Order: sequence, then structure tokens, then C-alpha cells
Amino acid sequence: MKDYKKFILFSFLIFLIICLATPTLSTDPPTSTTTSLPTSTTTSASTTPSTTPSTTPTPTTPTPTTPTSSSSNETTPTVSPSNSTKPTPTPTKKPVTPAPTSSTSSSEVSSSTSTSAGEHPCAVDVFDNMSNSGNFQESVSSTSNDPYDCYLQSSNVKFTKSGTTNVARLTLDSAGCPTSCLSHSFSCAEIQSQSSLNYGTYTFVAKVSPVKNVITKLYASTGGNSQYSDIYFQIYGNTTQVNYGYTYFGQKVNYVKDLTGVIISNTNTYSFDFSKTQLSFFFNGILLGKFDSSAYNGVVFPLPPLTYYTSITSNPQAKIVASSLPTYSDIVSFNYTAGICTDSSESGNNWQDENSLLYYFTSNCTNYRPVPIFNDSFNDGWNAGGNTLIKLINSSSSQSQYARIGTAFSFSLNSGAEYLLIQYNQTAIPIRQHKYLMFWINGGQLGNQNLVVYLTLGGKKIGSVNIGEYIHGSLVPQTWYKVIIPFSKITISPATTTTFNGILITGAANEFYDLIYMDDLYFSNGTVCMEQTSEIPYYQRGQLLNGASDQYNTGNVNFQSVSKLFRGFPTIEYQLYNNYKAILSMMNGTIDTSQYDMVRLNFFFLHDQSYNNPNPNADSSEAANSFFLDLEICVSVQVVGNLPCVGLSPYLGGQVPNAIWVELLIPFSDLQVYPNALINSITFQTQIMDHQGVFFIGDISVGNYVPPYQILQDGSNAFKLLSNIYLLLLISIISLLFI
Repeated sequence: MKDYKKFILFSFLIFLIICLATPTLSTDPPTSTTTSLPTSTTTSASTTPSTTPSTTPTPTTPTPTTPTSSSSNETTPTVSPSNSTKPTPTPTKKPVTPAPTSSTSSSEVSSSTSTSAGEHPCAVDVFDNMSNSGNFQESVSSTSNDPYDCYLQSSNVKFTKSGTTNVARLTLDSAGCPTSCLSHSFSCAEIQSQSSLNYGTYTFVAKVSPVKNVITKLYASTGGNSQYSDIYFQIYGNTTQVNYGYTYFGQKVNYVKDLTGVIISNTNTYSFDFSKTQLSFFFNGILLGKFDSSAYNGVVFPLPPLTYYTSITSNPQAKIVASSLPTYSDIVSFNYTAGICTDSSESGNNWQDENSLLYYFTSNCTNYRPVPIFNDSFNDGWNAGGNTLIKLINSSSSQSQYARIGTAFSFSLNSGAEYLLIQYNQTAIPIRQHKYLMFWINGGQLGNQNLVVYLTLGGKKIGSVNIGEYIHGSLVPQTWYKVIIPFSKITISPATTTTFNGILITGAANEFYDLIYMDDLYFSNGTVCMEQTSEIPYYQRGQLLNGASDQYNTGNVNFQSVSKLFRGFPTIEYQLYNNYKAILSMMNGTIDTSQYDMVRLNFFFLHDQSYNNPNPNADSSEAANSFFLDLEICVSVQVVGNLPCVGLSPYLGGQVPNAIWVELLIPFSDLQVYPNALINSITFQTQIMDHQGVFFIGDISVGNYVPPYQILQDGSNAFKLLSNIYLLLLISIISLLFI
């Protein structure tokens, strides 16, 4: 019997040893890592100087892909050549504050009604019966603007009647030409509406000219030259064919439909239904073609806002019989029915391609904190070297203007042979340990540098990326840029390499680049989420809250605008013009950065079509849906006063998206606000004399980061409790065995 008891005792002791050898961690996250990379020790708002997200731009010009025709007799489309873009999968959207219930605004009335919170008509419905010229502007050719092979003349436009029906009559003629027609053989006509339209259904009723080689065009366009896009019908006289298609950023995709048996010169109805993902063309209610746009098929449609036009012109490749002139096309009516748009960042941030400049903000946020490499000083294990001059820059330095917040550092690149090497002298770091490498960089007095970042292992280069891909060109002088580089975009060679221990920066050419400045170099896994329960709104649902005031605004700023709604509520409308400032002041208190970590900002920028992109350093692959906006965000604090401003375009990688709601979570440190500051006001301003467009703000709030992952190590309470339970069980069983 005694041997039996001993056997049971020894078996249980072995079981306990196995259990105790396997520590239990109480809150291990599903994606936690176990490498020896240093981790951030910052966990509270009062001690968080670290920066968080910006964007990861890789500007490219997409190539329109040939859509599949819905008709068997449709000819193969012609597609203008261009560079191609590789699509990427759509990520899960970031969690945001639930949208409030929409309210109805008289300025956005549509035949369609909102179906859920945050949804409302994309624009105001429009109907023109051509009874007068009040909603139109006649196009006129000039030596500097001569778009057609005929002379646009305002007198060729008449608002008149055809029988009892009102029409806009557009005439093509040869009288007075070429002497009075800028050497063209014909005069022609075009009208442009004054309405700014969005997604929805566009319907033209027109009776086009029957004369051979005369072209009538019915279209909606973004206007402008370098960023021209449109959706169109093009009808040639004396044929049974209709041309239709779209142009994106100057690249044209054209389709031809043969309508045998149809009299084209009769009064007919031409319409297209336009959304973010679909474009359908109709003739007298008959579907001509339906096309899809997605990240997977490479098809890209024009982006709103659009203005509708109609024109009559000559075919430059064919002759027109003089005896058939004058001839005209009658435009009977135009009708626009607005589609449904969602003005919340939850579904409005459609920048889901990893190559887009806003992917960093619009992909999933995280509760991982950025891991510092340099934040006022180099973190443990990191040091700066290379064959370049390196200096720390702070408020007492001779170049204190480049200190940004706290301490930055400078390095010189006097030739192509010089480089900066930031090296980690401990265990090599897995390349896939983090998603992003992020830092602030300034080109100093010279600017215009084109820089390359290399990953190194044991002093050898194993991967590279050009910084210009993430700031839309080279560095503008004396401007701080936030740079976010995805590790997934760095091509590693050899491909079997899995770790690195150095970051090398050098010039892309053998040139004198002078001094370059850097600050806040971090690893990151994405934008840090805001804790919803900590959020304090200052402008929300069209109302100023928690002591905020608009008392100190200057110029054309409206805090109750209904020109553009956000989630169905009024917005702040700021006309971007010099000397105008949108100022959110804290009249009854301040924002204490010892209590809050970040600002949440929802904005919508709509650029003025007549204003040219002023960025001289932008590369040639700029997308038509983004813009170099001169807009600064400036913070004023107690005691110190005005802090240095932060440019929105440099913060977002060189450009700001046009005509789309964007949500940003901006850490106070990115706005150059130091810890424990008391914020008096937040100002939006521009230094550009010309009108760039309009900037709408849907809401502004502050809050804290979500709590970071907490991983209990050996010796944690959970482990100690488990060990004590095992010990008590052991004592109890031993006691029972020897009773």
C-alpha cells in the first residue's frame, strides 16, 4: 500500500513540475512579438513626446482599363497609353465615433432621401429648361486658350425657342472666318453651367446637328488643363453612331455604339449614371455600357466636383461642306439628380490603396505605441555615424529654427559619397517587426534634395526606397515633412534576408545637398486609436462646445455653413485666401496636453479649378484627386504664445486629397506642442494671395490614446496566484496520503 501511495505522489509531483515550467501570461495580445527590439516606455499623456502617424504616399498615374461592353456590336475602345498602377486589397476601415442622425437641410434637397446615419444627397438637384442664360457662361477662344479647331464665339450661343420649346441653340458657321476667327475656318459655340455637381444621374435632352463632320458634345468635366477629366457623349452629324466614354487626368477611354435605325438628328435623351464605383451610359433609356471601377481592375473614373458643358465644334480630321453652314444643335434641357454620399470618415476615407498618401491614417488604427529610435536623443542601442557631419540642434543652437520640438539633429551631404548611418548595436531587428519607418525631415536653406533610404545589415545595403515617393517630389526649402515608409514597400535583396541593423540615408545623385535636418525617428504599426470615452468635442454637429468660440475669426469664415454638410450637420466653411483665418479659440478654458494626447479633425477640401498647383517640386505623376494645399495649422499656448505652424500638405506627404472627407488623428507633438502645455487656440491659415478653394471642417475634438497592450511577465500577479494554487494542492494531497 505504501508503494502505491508513493507512486501516486511521484506522479503528481511530475505533473506539477511540468505545469510550473510553463508560465501563464494573463493578457498576451494575439499579435504580440518576442524579439529583443527596445520598446517604448511612454504610456501616459503627460509623458508622451513621441509622434504618431502621417501618410505613406507613392504617387502614380493609373491607367484606365478597357471595360467590358454590354453590347455585342460595340467596337473595341481606344485607350491612351500611360503608366500602370498595381492595385492592392482594401483594408478594414478604422473604427470611428458613431455618426449622429442626419438632419434635413434646405440647401441639399434631392429626390433621393438619406437611408442611414451619415448619408445624404451628394449635391443639390439641378434642372435647366434653357429658358434663359442665367445659369450659363459662354466659352470664348483667345490666343492663350484655344481648345478646339474652331473659334469659340459667344454670339454663336442663343437662348431661343424651337416651336414652343425653349432651347439653347449652339451654332457652327464659317462667316467671317478665318480673318476674325484666330485663323480657324469656322466659328463654334460652347456653354458651361455655373452648377457644381457630384455623383448622381446626368441627363441631356438634345437635337444635334445633322451635318456630316460636325461634332456635338454633351459632357461633365472637372475643367482645368493639367488635371482635365470628363465624362461625355460625342455625336457626329449624319451618322448612326454615338461615341461615349470618360477622360481621367488627360487619359481618354472612348467607346462607339452603332444605333442602326435611329435618327440621331431627332430630339434624343442622353444620360449617364455616375458613382464612385460604377458608370453607366444610356441612350433614350437603352443601356449602352456599364463599367466598374475598383482597386482590382485598374479602372479609374473622374472625381467630383463636375460642371456640365455642351458644345458644337468641327472635326479637325475631316472637311465640312460650306453650303451646309450655318448649322446648329439645340439643347432642350439638362437634369441632374444627386446620388447618395456618406460624409463620415468611416466610409468617406476611400484611400485604401497602400500606395496612397492617406493609407496610414485610413487603415486600421492600433494600440501599439511607436518605438523611438531618436526622440531628443538616440534611444538605447542606437547611434549615428557614417562619414558625415552630425550635430544636435536645440533651442540654444545657432540653428535653433530647426529644433522643431525639443532636440533635432542635422547631417551634411556635401557629395554623393557622403552618407548618414544610424546603427543598432544589439540583436538584429526582424524586417517585418513593424509596419512603418517614420520621421520628420527638413531640407534646410538649400532644399530640393532627392534622398534615398537604405536598410543595412552588417554594413551592407539590403533594401532601398526613395524618400521622394512619399513626399511627392523633393524637399521644399525650410519645410518640415512627415515621412512614413512602409517596410512592405522596401524590396529586400537577397530576398532571404529577414533582419537588419542599420538605416542609411544618402543623396540620389552626386550633388551638394548641404545640411539636412531630422527629428522624431520611430518605428510604427499605424495611427494610435483614440479612446472614445476620453473624447472631448469642441466643434461637433454644427455647434461650438466646451468653451470654444469663433470670436476671433478674420475674413470669409462661416461656422454654420450648409454648403457642405458633415453627417447631416453644418460645418465650418473657410475660404482659402490670404489674411483670412479660421480660429477656434478656447474662451472659457484651455486644452491641457498633460490630460490629452491628440486632436481628431474631419475635413473636406475642394480646390478652385482656376488655381494652378503651385508645388514646383511635385513629380510628374501627381494624381488628379490630390493637391498641394498651402494651409497651416497653428497652435497658441499660454506663456509661450504662438508655436511654429505645421503645413497640412507636408504633414500628409506633399499633397492633400481633393473632394473627399478625411479624418486625421494628430498627436499634439506633431503640431509642435510640448507636454504640459495649455492651448489657447487652434488656427487654420494660408499665406497664398490667390483663392485656392474652400476648406470645410466637420468636427474637432481632443482625446487620449487607447491603452497600450499590457503583457504580464514572469512574476506577475497571475503567475504568482497560479503558483500558490499549485502549492496548496500539493500540500493537501501529501497530507491526505500520509494520514
